[in-house]
Amino acid sequence: MHQGRLRLRPWLEEQIDSGRHPGVVWLDQSARVLQIPWKHAARHGWNIEKDATLFRNWAIHTGRYKPGADKPDPKTWKANFRCALNSLTDVHELQDKSIKKGHNAFRVYTLLPHSKTVKRHKASRCLESDSEAATPPQTQRNTPLERFTEAFWKLSDDRGREDKCVEEQRPDITFSQGNCTRLQLNKTDEHEQTEAVLKVRSLVDMPFSSKHRLGVDSRTPASKHGSLA
Repeated sequence: MHQGRLRLRPWLEEQIDSGRHPGVVWLDQSARVLQIPWKHAARHGWNIEKDATLFRNWAIHTGRYKPGADKPDPKTWKANFRCALNSLTDVHELQDKSIKKGHNAFRVYTLLPHSKTVKRHKASRCLESDSEAATPPQTQRNTPLERFTEAFWKLSDDRGREDKCVEEQRPDITFSQGNCTRLQLNKTDEHEQTEAVLKVRSLVDMPFSSKHRLGVDSRTPASKHGSLA
């Protein structure tokens, strides 16, 4: 890059004022409207010294072309100039006034006032500053989410452990209920056996007349004893 290199806009203004490039003129200097010949190199009558001098000089100014050392490449000169011109925010093409095809093709551009460009840049910087201020840092934005996630999984783990404990305790509870049921059945059997023994004792101790009325054969024990004798 050459020292003292100008930006494209002031460099272009100098080139127009110098009058060194045919067809590169002001259409309305007060309004900063200019015209640049844009004839295609394949057109009949195209001449590098007439139709490509502006593009070549910009390539020399930017250091992309060194006369005598580099091979002339008008197509690349023109493409680089177009890209540089379209990237400027203070240069705007008037599409309705440009003629991009034909033997006398040209493009018309207007140079926007610097005040509007400065205001536009300031507005852009303000918007960027506001967006940066409104956007919290990455760590602050993720901290609540990380805390919520940690609490959620901790709660899930605690519930999982509680469910597991309940499931592990259920067999003991069922077994205890079974024991209680068997104990109740055993108590019922014992109670019935006790009542049966009491009834037998009451019959043994009962007088003979009462046994006769009940139809109990008092000789049964005697006969049994006799048979045993």
